Amino acid sequence: MTFTEIEIEKAREIKRSKKITPVVNWEPKAGQFIHARHCPEGCQEIQPGVYLIVTPSSALKDQVWLMTIDELLEMAQTLQISFSFITDFIHRRRFADGKVREGIYQILIEKFR
Repeated sequence: MTFTEIEIEKAREIKRSKKITPVVNWEPKAGQFIHARHCPEGCQEIQPGVYLIVTPSSALKDQVWLMTIDELLEMAQTLQISFSFITDFIHRRRFADGKVREGIYQILIEKFR
């Protein structure tokens, strides 16, 4: 799995958001992805600056969580954003060409502006 620079920037924006951060309340788990400057302990680099969590620790909570499509959809469901809204948004904004994750990140950002 690879993450684009746009997805990483949108994940950073979500992390910086004072409104969404309390809602996300992320706890690092094995198999999740983070963005960091250097390889954190318990992680494995999968692309420059992107790491797979192998051994979770509370220290990883300070990193930027890069959500998979499933995690993004779960977050949207938690926030009561319907699947039909997501598909319509992605289609209208032309995110459909392999940029679905980017589109869902954008939905989350816009919901909390």
